[in-house]
Amino acid sequence: MIATEMKPSEVGEQSLVKFAGRMDLAIELEKRYGGLVKIETPRDREAFRIAIAEHRTCRGEGTKEKKRLTDVALAWQRSVNSTWAKIEAKVRESEDRLKSILQAWDDAREAEKQAKINAERKKLEDEIRLQREAEAETNRAEAARLAAERAEMKAERFGATWKLTGNSLRRI
Repeated sequence: MIATEMKPSEVGEQSLVKFAGRMDLAIELEKRYGGLVKIETPRDREAFRIAIAEHRTCRGEGTKEKKRLTDVALAWQRSVNSTWAKIEAKVRESEDRLKSILQAWDDAREAEKQAKINAERKKLEDEIRLQREAEAETNRAEAARLAAERAEMKAERFGATWKLTGNSLRRI
């Protein structure tokens, strides 16, 4: 199995512990070569060269192991993200179905509520219209009664030679 196809659990904590153990190697290198402070002889120079080579080797191997572990982690992350995308799509599909059913139910309740409000409004408008029509009829009747009274008063005042026709007086 290629390292990038491995799951972190397959790489194991041992690899991570081994990788973290490089810190111990770095501390050991510091202890081993910490005494090198100056070059006085060709032998000292060789010791510096060897120390630098060991440091470079340690760093290079650490970089390779870091890259390998990072590749495994990234592959695992991609796998997790891909799986989650499938799970989320399935959950959203079901959730959207439920939401649409709920929305349809809410819409039906709202339509019923609006129908009830509209019916009440129409009933109130009809009552107001009937009341206004009744008032208008009463006003017309009252106006006719008053016109008749006026005509009668005019007839009494001007004599019987006048007759009420509609809203006006005419001489007969």
